[in-house]
Amino acid sequence: MNFEMTQDQVALKRKVHDLAVAEFAPRALEWDSTGEFAWENLRKLSDAGLMGLTVPQEYGGQGRPFFDLVIALEELAAHCHITAMILQMNLNGLPLFVRLYGNEEQKHRFLREVPTGNKMYGTGYTEFEAGSALTDIQTTAIIKGSKVVINGTKHLTTHGHVAHYHMVLARFGKCTGANGLGLVIVPNDAPGFSIVGREETMRGGNEAVVSYNACTVPSENILVEGHPDSKEGFKKAIDGYNAQRCGNAAISVGLAQGALDLAISHARERRQFGKPIGAFQGIQWMIAEMGTKVEAARALVYRAAALARNGLPPDYETSIAKLFANDMMLLEVVSNSLQIHGWKGFIRGNPIEWMYRAARGQSIAGGTTQMIRNYLGSKLLNIKTSQRA
Repeated sequence: MNFEMTQDQVALKRKVHDLAVAEFAPRALEWDSTGEFAWENLRKLSDAGLMGLTVPQEYGGQGRPFFDLVIALEELAAHCHITAMILQMNLNGLPLFVRLYGNEEQKHRFLREVPTGNKMYGTGYTEFEAGSALTDIQTTAIIKGSKVVINGTKHLTTHGHVAHYHMVLARFGKCTGANGLGLVIVPNDAPGFSIVGREETMRGGNEAVVSYNACTVPSENILVEGHPDSKEGFKKAIDGYNAQRCGNAAISVGLAQGALDLAISHARERRQFGKPIGAFQGIQWMIAEMGTKVEAARALVYRAAALARNGLPPDYETSIAKLFANDMMLLEVVSNSLQIHGWKGFIRGNPIEWMYRAARGQSIAGGTTQMIRNYLGSKLLNIKTSQRA
């Protein structure tokens, strides 16, 4: 498969790189340390046209392919993981689901806001007792006439404390498992909506605990209606999530590239025993292995992105890309970069220390790598079984 970029994509990559170096990298550590949301970065992304990158042209966006978003996420993450997450959650979150499953009224109401950079979007999937096992969720959505009443609590809602709209995975009717699950759009000023906590993570404090206490919204805010005798709503919720998984893998590649660049720069400049530490074979081998794994992960991510249809990369290729980018590449590359930096890399305030913390969450977010291993293992075994039969 040919991953050669078009001239337009090369220009996009250069544009995002230059923007990230000039505008986002200088304050990346500040956003991490204060926990404040980087509203000015959101506006800069919008001013650069990136917030409308994959939004269809009829709704004010550029209508570019998913591959272009992967390019942008990778470049941003190499310099500011927090800014990459803003783009990820806005373009691969609620707006993507609206584009996939929304009616025309919902598309006009929500998608036109995205390119402006005036709104943030959150995704309410995870609950305290329902993380990897999303089919165990307890949040309910009951239709009452022209209204929907939601009850439940969502944890680890990225950007939840600043999001203007939340996409909530909830259970419609009395049912269990994957049956009856659907999606509802909830504005942050809806009656019964409240932020009841902030969850401080290793990569910053942008996760919120959100309570829906008899939270009432108009029934036209139902994005995907769940039915007690059907798993279709859950399937749509999971299929759409593949874009975030692939975006996660692209961000992982960007983080690793940033860590590799820092390691190379340090190995050239740091002198011990009268010469740069990069002159020692031990360091050279580490750099060589790091570079090889970054390129391998990038190829897997680009393959998944190139196969995307309607903004959705395929399950199997996306799962392979995320697993390799998270566990087999990113953690090793960032850890080795910190090792090359020695004691300097271990000090708070050094970019590689921040990257190390940010990297650790990638193998949990978007589906843990253990769950992805389960999926890939069962998929491969099923393929082999069917071939033998």
